[in-house]
Amino acid sequence: MLTFSNIKAKILSNQVYWLILAFFSIRLFSFLFKDVIFLQSLVVICALIMLIYLFKKNWHYALQFLLAEYLLGGVGHFFELADISLRTLLTIAFLILYFAYSIKHKKLLQLPKKIIYSLLIFFIIIAGAAFIGWQNHNPLPLIIQDLIPVIFIFLIFPLYHFWKNENNKIFLARLLFVWLISSAAWTLFNFILFASDLAALHHPYYNWLRDFALAKITASSIYFWRIVFPEQLLLVPIILLINSVWLKYKHNFYLYLLLLSALVFSLNISRAYILGLLLGLLILKYKNSWREWSKIFIFNILIIFSIFTVINIFSSAGNDNGWGILGIKFGGITAPQTEVSSQNRMELLSPIIDMIKDAPALGQGLGQSVIADQINTRHFDWGWFEIWIKWGLAGLVFTLILLSFLIKGIFKQTKNQTLYLGLLASVLAIMLINVTTPAIFHVFGILYFITIASWIYYHERLT
Repeated sequence: MLTFSNIKAKILSNQVYWLILAFFSIRLFSFLFKDVIFLQSLVVICALIMLIYLFKKNWHYALQFLLAEYLLGGVGHFFELADISLRTLLTIAFLILYFAYSIKHKKLLQLPKKIIYSLLIFFIIIAGAAFIGWQNHNPLPLIIQDLIPVIFIFLIFPLYHFWKNENNKIFLARLLFVWLISSAAWTLFNFILFASDLAALHHPYYNWLRDFALAKITASSIYFWRIVFPEQLLLVPIILLINSVWLKYKHNFYLYLLLLSALVFSLNISRAYILGLLLGLLILKYKNSWREWSKIFIFNILIIFSIFTVINIFSSAGNDNGWGILGIKFGGITAPQTEVSSQNRMELLSPIIDMIKDAPALGQGLGQSVIADQINTRHFDWGWFEIWIKWGLAGLVFTLILLSFLIKGIFKQTKNQTLYLGLLASVLAIMLINVTTPAIFHVFGILYFITIASWIYYHERLT
């Protein structure tokens, strides 16, 4: 992590403004081109050409371009070519170029043996899960959709060598900074549109958000709209990392970043994220004094609660503080029948348990959906059960083993550097979030875990 003295010089550069412009330009052009297949395809082709050009200059530039698309391009479906997302095409193209280039530079394929062996076992499990899904006549397109996130695991090869270059670290820090600022502005912008009736459900703009950004825009009251984007899965880990840095350096700059994070969090207001954040904040107590930890813990709670309250008061012209929404949200934890989303999730539980009982060891394979009575959906909502059903018991156990090794590696680093505590808290928070949200094998979950793993094992080699 960069100290405050390095922030202005290394993060707050002109490149930040261009990246913010790119964030909003991607969304503007996607909305304008949403019905023009030719222009959609043209954007994808131009992006692929740019990736190839940058790779020829330096593969590090191409990886930076790819990471920029991950953090600026939402869930990656703003542009498509032949029904394949820009993100998937860029990732496949980069990996082909990288492995072809690495044949001449064998060092770029080097990874610690523990990672190599883990990847081999993991891909054997994946192949088995795909075969079982095919044997069970699960739809082939759904099997392929479940396989697509696996492609991103191969990025651990270039990411492991990514950390050798100091400029890469600075660029990633800038990207995270831009993502936070832009996400806060983007989320608030959409809230204002829907709260002021400038946008409405099932109108063209809403349909674009739903179909291209994969957003969930729901009215929690007549005044408050929840604005949820898939990329907000990164929100809790980033909040915990910022808290960890503040506990180390105590600079107000990090409190400003927490304010931006709290704004996005207040408009998302997901139970899973709330519980994940609380767990992560509790873990941050390790190696920190009660006084300093209690300051940042209370600050997080107060600022999220305050922003949520202020937003509700403004949107309702003083008629509602929004506390009733929080009561329903927390009540849904202990009494699911009192809240619609909790009740829907509980209705999925019975058929999910039945599927596990039918094939407890091998699972149902990739491409499986939840099917029972009037239920037919690909969205399991129960992350750990989904892993068990699709990957089998071996996949579930091996996932837990991999995560335990990662946790162990991070914990070892906390002995020398307390900043790693933020990584430890974030991993455990995502594991808790995965109980009711498929987080671990979501593309953003995979990217986050392989980024941490490559960082930990690269620096472990240096110690």
